[in-house]
Formats: sequence, C-alpha cells, structure tokens
Amino acid sequence: VRAGGQSTLKVLGRDFSDVFVAGFKIDVDEPGITITGLGRADASTLTAAISVTVGVSPGDYWLHLSAAGQKITPPYGSIIKVEAP
Repeated sequence: VRAGGQSTLKVLGRDFSDVFVAGFKIDVDEPGITITGLGRADASTLTAAISVTVGVSPGDYWLHLSAAGQKITPPYGSIIKVEAP
C-alpha cells in the first residue's frame, strides 16, 4: 500500500470458522495505519480495508495478529510494506 492510499489486506489460512473470525484481531504499532472491515472472503481468506495516511514513512510495518486473546505468529511473518506516495 502507498502512503496516502488504501488497499485490501488479505490473511490466508485454512477453514476459518465463524468463531475464529469473530475473535480475530489485527493491531498495528503505527497510528497512521488503520485496518477496518475484517471479514471472510471464503473459507481460506480473510480480507480487510487498509488505509495509510500520507505522513507514514515508507518501510516495513509489523501486524500483530491474535485470536481469542492469543497471539498468532504466522510461519511466513506478518509484515506489510508501505511505499512512497
């Protein structure tokens, strides 16, 4: 996603249940990055809108994932890349 822009964030997995989706949360350390509207696109994909304010510096940012209050550490990481506007 570019600074000052919006995109769709995808979380890939297997057989996301309604209970899992209801307790799933994505947090970010950067206040200029917001994630809203998390929902299931299909059994193995969750999607959300991601917005980045123009003031966010280009670089890599961690997403902190949890479900039912338990931290999730994806095997391939949870980093998003913000590009220059």
